[in-house]
Amino acid sequence: MGVNMNITDREKLYRLFRENADVLGTNRITIVALQSFINAVKLLRCKDKHLLSQYAELIKAIKNTQPRIIPLIHLIEQFETEIKAFDDASYEEIKNQTIRILKQKMILYESITKEVIQVGRQYVRDNDIVITHSASTVVKRVLIEAKKELKRKFSVIILKQDFLKTKQMITWLTEAGIDYIVVPEYSLSLLLGKATKMFIGAVSVTHDKQAVAVVGTANVVSFCHINNIPVYLFVKSLKFSHQSHSHQHIYLKEVDMEEDGYVYHLTTHSHDLIDLKLVDHLITENGEVGIGTL
Repeated sequence: MGVNMNITDREKLYRLFRENADVLGTNRITIVALQSFINAVKLLRCKDKHLLSQYAELIKAIKNTQPRIIPLIHLIEQFETEIKAFDDASYEEIKNQTIRILKQKMILYESITKEVIQVGRQYVRDNDIVITHSASTVVKRVLIEAKKELKRKFSVIILKQDFLKTKQMITWLTEAGIDYIVVPEYSLSLLLGKATKMFIGAVSVTHDKQAVAVVGTANVVSFCHINNIPVYLFVKSLKFSHQSHSHQHIYLKEVDMEEDGYVYHLTTHSHDLIDLKLVDHLITENGEVGIGTL
């Protein structure tokens, strides 16, 4: 952590968050980020008067990731409030209290995650055929615990994305002994007659009732909605943002592509927006939440 994080450093950090979140998912990147903060504090050496300004620079960067990692931001905001009680403490005491508070936030986050899974696994029934799109940690654990703890008999349709995410889901389900088939997204229509529900996760749920989810999710959710396949969204209440979707910093990427000797300009976004009108069941650690009450 430097006293002044320049634009280049900040962009590198944003890219690191984005790339790791894409691979690890929001749940795991939140824990990784908190642990990285702890590790940085342990290694940090600076003048006493610069300590809190070092924190401020990193916190500012965390709050402006692309997209914004809402649960991490909520936990960091809690940390900011709690560490203020030690403004006049010694250098070492501030560092010790920082580590203690951040560890508590990790425990809290893991606890809430377990509660969502405890609630969520009840929504898997015998003979279900569940469509999954992304390698969501919560969706994965809901399915695995429904199989192992509740002894549910069901199968899964894995919609193929990039290889790494698809490989993760295949590995998890294989190890849990859950039956599955892998299908390209464009072939889903031929299996809708068999599917009973779709499970998804999200990066955040915005104040104007939009879910920020893995790119490609919106198309599949819309398709399921039109064909009366109920969509279940599993999120922690910590993922509820106080801001609208326009403040979520969804990353826009524009690149020149060359294929078969032809050059064209390609515009992509890091994530999708899903209108909650298309979601039939919103599940949190507190049970099912009425979307109209948000």
